[in-house]
Amino acid sequence: MQSEVMTITPEMAEHLLSLNTDNRPIRDKWVDELARCIGNGEWKLNGEPLILNGERLLDGQHRLLAIIKAGVSVESVVTTGVPVDTFATLGRNKPRTDADVFALLGVENRYITAGALKWIDQYLTSRVGRSVVYSNQEMIALLESHSEVGYSAKRCAWTRTLISPSVLAASHYLFCKIDADAAESFVSQLLSGADLEVGDGVYWLRERLLNNKLSHSSLTRKYLFALTIKAWNARRSGKSVRTLSWKGNSLKPEPFPIIR
Repeated sequence: MQSEVMTITPEMAEHLLSLNTDNRPIRDKWVDELARCIGNGEWKLNGEPLILNGERLLDGQHRLLAIIKAGVSVESVVTTGVPVDTFATLGRNKPRTDADVFALLGVENRYITAGALKWIDQYLTSRVGRSVVYSNQEMIALLESHSEVGYSAKRCAWTRTLISPSVLAASHYLFCKIDADAAESFVSQLLSGADLEVGDGVYWLRERLLNNKLSHSSLTRKYLFALTIKAWNARRSGKSVRTLSWKGNSLKPEPFPIIR
C-alpha cells in the first residue's frame, strides 16, 4: 500500500468515481452536507484517505461527489494498493458528532450545550423548528460566538424531569442578554415554584410543564421553547395572565414569539 497527499479536482473526482463499480448506495443528504462544508472552506486535510486498489474505488464516493457538486478542488490523502477483500471492513467508523467534538474541546455539559446552541442560532436566524443541519465546524463557530452559553447549560443541567435542558438553557442565555437578574429569577422560580402568583406567566408555564409530566404527553421542544418565551414576555409586560398557550400548529398558525 502507498499513501500520498493529492489535490483532488472536480475532474479528478469524476475519474475516480468511474472506478466505483460496486459500492454502497449514495446518501444524498450526506453529499449535500459535505459539499456545503467544502464550499464554505471548512474542508480540512485530516488524514482520512480515499482508498483504491488500483482499478477500483473502495472508499470515498461521498467525498468525491461532494467535490464535484461544490466545484472546488481539495487536498486529500489517497491510499492505493489496498486489497479488494478489505472492502467489507471499511466505513465502520461512526461519524463524530458535535457533542464528541465538544468533549475533545473540554466543554462541560456538552450535549446540553450543543442543543442549546442550535436553538439559539435558530431563534436568532428565524429558523426555529426547521430541519437545520450543522457541521462540526459551524458548531465550533457558534460556541465561540456564544461563549457564555456554558453557564446557561450548567444552570439548567438538572431540569430534564420538567423541561428539556437544552431549551431552557437556550432561553436562559437569550433572556440574560436582556436582563441577567430577571433571567436568573425566571429559571429559579420555574424550577422551584417558590413565590409564584397565579397571574404570573412563569406560574402558568410551570403548570403546563407539570401537567405535561403527569399526563405523560409529549409537548415538542419547539412548543416548549415558544411557551417559555411567552412566559418571559408575560412577566416582562407586568400584566396578569389567565393561561399560557401558543397556536403554532393551528390552521392559522401564530408566529413564533419574539423575546421582549
